[in-house]
Amino acid sequence: MEMSKKIIHTAAILCILMMCACSTKPSEESNLLDTSGVHTIDILIDEADWQDLLENPELKTKYDVNVVIDGETFEHAAFSAKGNSSLAFVKYGSDSARYSFKIIFGKFTDGQTFQGLDRLNLNSCFAELHI
Repeated sequence: MEMSKKIIHTAAILCILMMCACSTKPSEESNLLDTSGVHTIDILIDEADWQDLLENPELKTKYDVNVVIDGETFEHAAFSAKGNSSLAFVKYGSDSARYSFKIIFGKFTDGQTFQGLDRLNLNSCFAELHI
């Protein structure tokens, strides 16, 4: 029996991708900082894992997912909620579901990277800014 899958669609604009944390440098042919269009990131996660993440984000469990970035597929990447105060704000302090996420490409597949990056942090602005 095949498990139900949840697809999380995101549109990552340049400012989100520029906030990514990585322990390796992007390759010279990387299109990560290409500003001519909007990057897309789709996360394919089991429905049960998604529900567990929403119910227990503070555990920062690493879920085995497939990631599609601008049409390029990465199988068996790790996906988790991230943050400390931002995570607590979303979990306990608001009606918002604007979590920040972490993708680790090589957690379950040795040596896997996205254009030389071994991880991406997808940061969400969890509170309004008043200037």
